[in-house]
Amino acid sequence: MEVSTSYQAEFKCPEFSPSAIMDLRCRLGQSRADFARSFGVSLEMIYAWESGQSVPSVLERSCMVRLSQQAEQYSDKTALRPALECALRDQKVSQIHSDQVTLAN
Repeated sequence: MEVSTSYQAEFKCPEFSPSAIMDLRCRLGQSRADFARSFGVSLEMIYAWESGQSVPSVLERSCMVRLSQQAEQYSDKTALRPALECALRDQKVSQIHSDQVTLAN
């Protein structure tokens, strides 16, 4: 029996820019290590995606589409930790200690 390969349905999956990937991770409330575990990839791969050195596969991007939909369900409180991580990264701060933190109302 011969199988015709003349017709192949094309799966269109949106592209994710490095900043969109980082934004998604932050909205999900995940560290880079958590995000890497979710996709079954190395931490270095997450850095590569977020820096634009590598592009997620179609399967990984389709998972990101679903995660984007779920991210809307997370509260601002859940996303606070990665949002702080992103803010600290922007300030080039790699670590902070509890004695350096002041909480304000």
